[in-house]
Amino acid sequence: MKQLNAHLFATLTLFVYRARGMEQAIESQLLLQPRLIHMAIECDYTDAISALIQRGVNSNAKTPEGLTPLMLAAMYDRPHAIQILLMAPQTNVNARSHDGTTALMLAAEKGNPSCTQALLTAPTIDINAQDIACDTAIDRAQARFKRTKENRNQICITLIEEYQETQRHYIVSNALTTCRELLRAIITPHCSCYTKVKEKSE
Repeated sequence: MKQLNAHLFATLTLFVYRARGMEQAIESQLLLQPRLIHMAIECDYTDAISALIQRGVNSNAKTPEGLTPLMLAAMYDRPHAIQILLMAPQTNVNARSHDGTTALMLAAEKGNPSCTQALLTAPTIDINAQDIACDTAIDRAQARFKRTKENRNQICITLIEEYQETQRHYIVSNALTTCRELLRAIITPHCSCYTKVKEKSE
């Protein structure tokens, strides 16, 4: 019954948005309820999610269980909702629930590759974040894979590991570039001095 009410409420809200116009819906305060964005994600109403965020609904608003919209999207396998949420600058991709769970942990554990990949596009994503049991997203996906043997979990693990490897290469490449620049800055002045001294002696 609770799920039915959520669907009904989200459907009616979206109807108001489309039929009456956003401003009139805002006047009734219907679209400003934080719970509504959770319902829109559960129902996969992407246009409603966009409209809510544009009108100032908190994209980090938590459910009583401590789940953010991003976590719900990861849990319900809503990759498009994740993309919309990540476009909002205020969205915290590393937000945690009461037990330290992140959206990436949920996506990997539930075996949702599309959501995992969408979350990994966030520049500030922390793939090494740990919950209260000190488990990372990979740890939770591996534990689920051992129990169920579902390929979807293994795909999520692979995506995170590939991202991790890419980040390592990026860090090493940047470090090498920095070292080259430092060496050039140190060597170049000495080379110039040596050239001037040689020219004077001749």
